[in-house]
Amino acid sequence: MLTKDELDFLNKIPADKKVNFHSFDPKVVRMAEDLIQSISNIFPDLEVKHMGASALGISGQNDIDIYAFSEPKDFEKFLPGLVKLFEKPLHRHETFIEWKFKREEFDVEFYLTTKDSKTMKKQLMVFQTLKNNKDLLKEYEKLKESMNEKSFREYQEKKYEFYHRILDNKIKAIIFDLVGVLVLKKEGFIATSPDEINAQNIEKEKLNLSDGEIKKALPYIPTKFERFEKLWEILSDLKKQYKLAVINNGNSIALRYWKEKFDFGIFNLYINSGEIGLRKPDPKIYLLTCKKLDVKPEECLFMDDSLENIEAAKKLGMKTIWWNKGENKEKLLTEFKKLVNS
Repeated sequence: MLTKDELDFLNKIPADKKVNFHSFDPKVVRMAEDLIQSISNIFPDLEVKHMGASALGISGQNDIDIYAFSEPKDFEKFLPGLVKLFEKPLHRHETFIEWKFKREEFDVEFYLTTKDSKTMKKQLMVFQTLKNNKDLLKEYEKLKESMNEKSFREYQEKKYEFYHRILDNKIKAIIFDLVGVLVLKKEGFIATSPDEINAQNIEKEKLNLSDGEIKKALPYIPTKFERFEKLWEILSDLKKQYKLAVINNGNSIALRYWKEKFDFGIFNLYINSGEIGLRKPDPKIYLLTCKKLDVKPEECLFMDDSLENIEAAKKLGMKTIWWNKGENKEKLLTEFKKLVNS
């Protein structure tokens, strides 16, 4: 159901107004980067963000949406410099100031705005959701293309409905991968002792070892890992809002030692593939986790360092964050916090 503000906006759109979409043009991004740089040259500490279809790399109205974030009490501090760049604003409101102008063939909308308004929070959440989910992004682009040269009012209504659908499925559970997300390999760790080397072979399921060698090596399997402390520090707060689970592709014989080294008591559920005979990316292991947590897949946020595992979760409708092994973990943590604290 649309909100009163959304319905009011729809009623203000002229009935004969049409919408026209164009294929994504990389030049739009370069133009947006130039505009952002011109702002940063004057206000280096001002947070500026390119959003909208052009920032997502999809078909759109050949326009550029740029937002600079500030508390309303500080608007006057930035206004003179922005007026020099973009001339006088078109509108001034309590929570934002709006400019509209043209740069070459592109229409530009620039906002100096607070992040804390209900509308802005929703826009940021929609943008982040689409950026993180390629399937939803494709669906959004198809919606736009299907409305080309049709009623702008009808398009805006369908867009609002799409936004509600992707946001109203609120996250109820967060599912973590173990190695690569919750725990990371110790920097500079090298297996040197026979037991440490054998432990690595057990992890890789190279079990051409004697029973005695396996027994001695098992306690060493988790020793090369350490908690990603900044993530673990926020688990207790997350537990107040979400159900928490772990899905680990691991063997069952070492599970005891993982649990001795790392206390998983904060989690509602710990799924070990070796115990249940299922491994990621088999959809059954995700669905089993959802069943045990009593949530739907679309109500879950799943994080893993394997792209294959991420893609499998997406196909079930889960929201995902890929903890790419080459990505900065602090950056990924920030992205995660934005998603769960929005």
